[in-house]
Amino acid sequence: MLNSFLLYGLWFTFIITLTVFFNALFKVSGLVAFAALTSVIGLSITTSVLEQWMTWSPAMALDLVGTMAMEGRLDTSFALVLVVTLVSVIALLAAASYVLKNKEMAS
Repeated sequence: MLNSFLLYGLWFTFIITLTVFFNALFKVSGLVAFAALTSVIGLSITTSVLEQWMTWSPAMALDLVGTMAMEGRLDTSFALVLVVTLVSVIALLAAASYVLKNKEMAS
């Protein structure tokens, strides 16, 4: 049960990091929200439609949480989803930091 909470938390961390990245890119908060929501919805839809090819997608975390909660076992793609999500979070944070640093230098 704890594993499913941690994986669900990782999905939320990915969404928050995506929002932070878009916040670094855009000054208008409405545009940040639109870009973040569109990205998350697009990723979720793409993952649902192309499920057999998108086993690495961070959006698969929601399916893995369901499998863990209902069946009590880890799916075979758990490690792949975990690694891709963590690398995405780190890359998005690094990109946001780079963008913010360059914005400060330009000002």
